Amino acid sequence: MTRLNIKATLVMDFIHVLEYLWKA
Repeated sequence: MTRLNIKATLVMDFIHVLEYLWKA
């Protein structure tokens, strides 16, 4: 797993959290 993949995964998780809070 490259650093870029880790960064992309963190960004995707962050976006999912924002979407969850937005809909809450």
